[in-house]
Amino acid sequence: MMLRLGNGLRIMWLRWRLALTDYSGAEVFIGKGSKLLVPTEIGDGTRINGSCIAKGAGKLLIGKYCAIGDGVRFITSNHNLRSVAIQYALQRQIGLPPAVAENMHISVGHDVWIGDGAILLPGISVGSGSVIGAGSVVTKDVDPYTVVAGNPARVIRKRAPDDLADYLLRLAWWDWPKERILESRSFFSTDLETASVEGLRASLEATDEH
Repeated sequence: MMLRLGNGLRIMWLRWRLALTDYSGAEVFIGKGSKLLVPTEIGDGTRINGSCIAKGAGKLLIGKYCAIGDGVRFITSNHNLRSVAIQYALQRQIGLPPAVAENMHISVGHDVWIGDGAILLPGISVGSGSVIGAGSVVTKDVDPYTVVAGNPARVIRKRAPDDLADYLLRLAWWDWPKERILESRSFFSTDLETASVEGLRASLEATDEH
């Protein structure tokens, strides 16, 4: 097992369980009782604000500045439905390897909010800037800057018009140096429902002039 700690990493609770995990991002926060049992990568500034479970045979990739609620579960593999006996324990007793249907990684982009108690199933890709409502069961990919909720999760609305979402994805503010992020107060105070690409550009230009 390897645990790499980046600058500013804070661990709230020591009695957790880990797989091969890379916390090389700065200012990563993982809440009490989390069990990350799969190979996991977490980007800068991401916070797991409670007990999170990641299990299965695949990997978990989480981007930068994500907000992950309490009780969120990431499941990265499924039982093989074609097996005569579906339980792993019985398969081992018989002398067979566990019949895992999928080792499907879960990928979460940047600036994503996952509400309390949400469940993400194998192979899911969550686009940057998206929101997953509390208690949702996510069975399909989520497009960037999209709000989904429900069981199964469905699209509720877009956080931003397509042109604005595309601009934000190209801008990739989450890759900026932390100093620039902290200096761009006007940019980050923008209301996405009323903003325009031109307005965001002007805000950034004004910040850069200072």
